[in-house]
Amino acid sequence: MPGLPAAGGWGGSNRTLGIEMEGFTEEEIAKAVDYCDNDKVKTLKYLAKLKAKGGAYNWKPLLEARMDSIDPQVRGLCKRLLEYDNVPNKQKTFVNFCKNSLALNRQPQLAEKMWEAMGDLLKKPVVENNKSFVAKEEEEAKKRKAD
Repeated sequence: MPGLPAAGGWGGSNRTLGIEMEGFTEEEIAKAVDYCDNDKVKTLKYLAKLKAKGGAYNWKPLLEARMDSIDPQVRGLCKRLLEYDNVPNKQKTFVNFCKNSLALNRQPQLAEKMWEAMGDLLKKPVVENNKSFVAKEEEEAKKRKAD
């Protein structure tokens, strides 16, 4: 019947456009394809950009491990928050997101408590470069002198 999705859902078996990239699951590639409006070139560039940044930071397992130590009222909200993929990692936007997505407009203090409980988990750990720019420049200068 026309208008219905294929057996694999909307987009069928072509949801990754034949893209295979190391470090990404088929589901992550499919989300990238959707994000880039099914444009293969844009998707490849987007995935390369994500890979250069170190990929998406997965904070959900860390939150699940910490659930027992969180206040019971906030714990229920955190469980609901685990269902979302687009959770902001900055305090102001996180609190606003929680107020709107979890219907906390009448209890904004709960959104603040959630940030206190899990704000440090949302911040992506800083990956330091192996060598600073200055060290790289000095190394190149030594190579030039040796030649």
